[in-house]
Amino acid sequence: MNGLSKENKFLLTFSFALIALTVVTLTSVASDESQETLQVVVSERAPASIAPQKFKPLKSKIQAISFDLCQTNAHPNFPLEIRGEFVQVKGKNCGKGHSYSGVKIMNQTNGYTASIMPFGENEYQTDLIQLNEGENQILIKYLSPKGVPFERKIQLKTQIQAPRI
Repeated sequence: MNGLSKENKFLLTFSFALIALTVVTLTSVASDESQETLQVVVSERAPASIAPQKFKPLKSKIQAISFDLCQTNAHPNFPLEIRGEFVQVKGKNCGKGHSYSGVKIMNQTNGYTASIMPFGENEYQTDLIQLNEGENQILIKYLSPKGVPFERKIQLKTQIQAPRI
């Protein structure tokens, strides 16, 4: 090896190291001892200290109430019995082009203000309004078709059943 230049010595040493590393890698991959089988375990994950809970479908926790924005009377003020954790307000909206900018629907008990969405041509609906256990007061502010402001309060009594453990 005395007749080889420094570059050739480096290339020869590098090639030998590369071949040795390749042989070691291929040997370890091909050996049966180092191969592991992947085992897939399908189970429900839950903390070890808490018993798993069975959840009710969300539909059983939701109720809808109707409130027409066109009428200025005939809305109940007595407490309505609700069995669920959420309520959705639906109703008529006074026709095409009715603006929702003056409409506000809020659960005054917990401070949640509902989002109001058009539903078809003449109707609206809110998102799900979360209820507290016991009495909830839903405030509905809106403008009549003639521009007169109205404010209605609906009392809701709810019983939220605790999940069984």
